[in-house]
Amino acid sequence: MDRYGNSIVSTLAHTTAGDLLDEERILLALTANQVISNAEIAGITFYDSGNEIVTTSGIQKPTYRYTATAILDDTIAGYVSIILNPDAFQRQIPWLRWLLSLVVVMLTPILAMVALQLSARGNRSLPIVSVPREGPLSESVYVIALTLNNQYALSREAQAASIQDALEMAQEVCALYPGIALALDEKGIALVLTKKELGCLKAVYAAFLIQRLLSEYETQGTFRCFMSESQSDINPAEATRLELQQLENSADIDKNLTLASLAKANTLLVDQMVFKSLSGDEQAWAQPFSHPILEDIAPDSSLFNITTLPEQEASLIREQATLILGFS
Repeated sequence: MDRYGNSIVSTLAHTTAGDLLDEERILLALTANQVISNAEIAGITFYDSGNEIVTTSGIQKPTYRYTATAILDDTIAGYVSIILNPDAFQRQIPWLRWLLSLVVVMLTPILAMVALQLSARGNRSLPIVSVPREGPLSESVYVIALTLNNQYALSREAQAASIQDALEMAQEVCALYPGIALALDEKGIALVLTKKELGCLKAVYAAFLIQRLLSEYETQGTFRCFMSESQSDINPAEATRLELQQLENSADIDKNLTLASLAKANTLLVDQMVFKSLSGDEQAWAQPFSHPILEDIAPDSSLFNITTLPEQEASLIREQATLILGFS
């Protein structure tokens, strides 16, 4: 399903880049209606380069979403986002297929008459809906800051390549755990995950998964991890682009990267808010963390260190990493 979604949305972004750049709304609307006629695709949305909706069709859900950037001659023309229908990827039951076929045959004459009557009424032109920009929202999110720990040991080119590697792996993580990845110049990256749809435990899974991917992926960078809670102007699970300034405590990102550098490889430092969001059993995984420089950079903060996950959770992370790296 993931391979299908990524392949389809990449193809659509490539083929419609010219129409997006010229804002050919009618052509894009026709394309959208044709695409959602496939059972596997529940909805599609085209955005311009300013992240404004150009046209949309079908059902829009925050889950099973795949997004690609439409680029024409090195210029970002816009973005394409599709929603897959998970039911279409279920294994078919033969008797159910026969039953549905029988129902379709019996209802076809009735549906045909209704369709003819409806088509004879009103305006037959294709409706193009203009969706106004919504006002700022307050969305609770988890921010996973990954600092490039060996930044000063790398050349500028190696730093940029390591950040790009981390972004690619982060996008794979966001396919499993809804969110979005941000590059923090040459310092590292941040994963912004929606709290409402994930919950704290799955955000912890995402933090360990991205670290495992980066430790097994062929990249020169080594990364350390710190997780905190924040507020976002938009839902990162539904956004195609998110600016750092849209986070409530964006000014603290340098401090968070410094805190991440205190962690050891493949462990996770969390702040007190994240710790309190874990259940009692999950809090037992974490131990209070202390360091001499905390008195200078975070004197009022209580940090906790998760050095390892129980075997059941660790096995899940290994399986997800194997699956992602197998497709990469």
